[in-house]
Amino acid sequence: MDRREKENRVSKQDGKVFEIRDLRIAERYRSDEYILSTSEVAAISPTGHLAIFDLRPVAESGPSFVGRWDGGSRSAGKERDDLDIDIERVSKAVARQFKNGEAGYSGHHSMRVPIPNERVYQVLICIPGKMIFDAAVSFSVHRKIEFSATTATIAAVDFETNLSANEPRSLWSRIKAFVHRIFQGHQ
Repeated sequence: MDRREKENRVSKQDGKVFEIRDLRIAERYRSDEYILSTSEVAAISPTGHLAIFDLRPVAESGPSFVGRWDGGSRSAGKERDDLDIDIERVSKAVARQFKNGEAGYSGHHSMRVPIPNERVYQVLICIPGKMIFDAAVSFSVHRKIEFSATTATIAAVDFETNLSANEPRSLWSRIKAFVHRIFQGHQ
């Protein structure tokens, strides 16, 4: 799938999440080596990326982390409602270790907290020998769905005729009278 095809697929309003709103992050711990940044409303990119928050190192060295919405596939039974964390500015091998929770890396998958009528996730990000971030992250999602509908409209049709009182009723006059009777029954 090329970029244009992906952008067309993402732009379809098929019930997927298009925005994250009302973001609340209750931090229990954040390494003083990292800065947390958020925005009031996070919107989906043309390619489907929906970033919710960023953790960037104060110094230029060290990995960065992005909390993003993972809605999964739109296919039946494959849709997910996950907050996933991606690690950036690292090798592919380290990214794979973080994603798989190996070699002291963890945090790619957050855990949904079972609170009725709320969307709350427990986020715990660690790298070998160090905790980076521990927080409860909650937000609301804004979904869009497009549908089409057909409506029927009943309208009156008025035919104007120019008949004198002495002329016999023309075809148009008879059509006008017929249509008028039909529409009177629908009022």
